[in-house]
Amino acid sequence: MRYKLGTIGFGNMGSAIVAGAVKNGICRASEIAVFDLSTDKMQECKDAGYALLESAKQVFESCDTVLFAVKPQGMEGLLGQLKDAAAPYPTVISIVAGYPSSKIRSVLEGVHIVRVMPNTPLLLGCGATALCACEGTAQTELDGVVEIFAALGETYVIDEEKMNEIIAVNGSSPAFVYYFIEAIARWGESVGLSYDDCLRLCAKTFEGSAKMILKGDVPPAELIRRVCSPGGTTIAAMNVLESEQVAQSIAKAADACTKRAVELGKM
Repeated sequence: MRYKLGTIGFGNMGSAIVAGAVKNGICRASEIAVFDLSTDKMQECKDAGYALLESAKQVFESCDTVLFAVKPQGMEGLLGQLKDAAAPYPTVISIVAGYPSSKIRSVLEGVHIVRVMPNTPLLLGCGATALCACEGTAQTELDGVVEIFAALGETYVIDEEKMNEIIAVNGSSPAFVYYFIEAIARWGESVGLSYDDCLRLCAKTFEGSAKMILKGDVPPAELIRRVCSPGGTTIAAMNVLESEQVAQSIAKAADACTKRAVELGKM
């Protein structure tokens, strides 16, 4: 039997992507094939109505499009299982951080690949996903992958040469936001406020502030200026952030993220 979509790996991201494809009518559950090493994950797939296949190779040979949703450390083993797969190959969607398409094509010669960097808000249907069509991939193939991820949030097409750098921008940055919100909520708790109230207030503030930026008519620097009354409370706080070089620390964190992506791609 031929399936429309397959996934090798059924973690949080893989499961959210195929569920989104079903929810938005891109394919039916019965048109999705799955393989995961975890028996618990395979049971989840069975409960959802997906077809369970016995190996990654079976998924690869039985689907029109296949999602690689494994950890970078698992790619060498996966490609070893697929190296003798029968052609024609499916279109590959790779969400494997840092793993270049050239390394996949060195084993699966001629395979068409769309690399994708999603983020965890995709689980709520409000993700921000970066995609690139790799060498030899047709526009129609890219469009089909964009359709899947557009159903789960916003999509942006970039060049593959920037797929490592984009991880810090949208893939890892939710953790940066959670870190900042948690820090503010814990400070609120330390001065006698409710931690839960502070967490929700700050999270809603981030949500609203992001919408102000997405509105697009006022740049971030001007939005900051509008909050910072001369001699007021916010400018006092911003002066501390500047003196502590928080922007430079964020840049260093983003550099470390990119460096690790390059390292993972060499594994």
